[in-house]
Amino acid sequence: MREVIRYDVKLEPKSKKNHMQMVGIGKQCPVCKKKERMLPIQSKQYLQYEKDCAWFLKPKPTKPIDFPVNICCTFYMKTKRRVDGLNLLAAIDDILVKHGILEDDCRDIVVDHAGSRVLYDKLNPRVGILITTVDDYEQWKEREE
Repeated sequence: MREVIRYDVKLEPKSKKNHMQMVGIGKQCPVCKKKERMLPIQSKQYLQYEKDCAWFLKPKPTKPIDFPVNICCTFYMKTKRRVDGLNLLAAIDDILVKHGILEDDCRDIVVDHAGSRVLYDKLNPRVGILITTVDDYEQWKEREE
């Protein structure tokens, strides 16, 4: 493995799954005033976090990464509360795609999150992101098939 990119996002990590909002779409019932369908959308806090991350995700690659990589994230949380690390990783993957660093967060590009962990740092919550190549991915893929 060889390092491709390293980022240090100096913001408190946010998950996509917490505090989702429900919005109604379609016609409104004249009696109960509910909409036909209810859909979950991301929370305002997560959307702001996603927007604020752009400042820390520099320099961007000239074209989005489209080859197998490992994304190792070290999350430093402000509190010692239990958090779901997989939700935090999913949020980071989606943010990297949104800001043009990854072409997609599918399994052919984001092969692994090896080495990722969640730690406590009350005074300096942040996310360290290390993207490395996975040179032996083709050999591993052949063994799995």
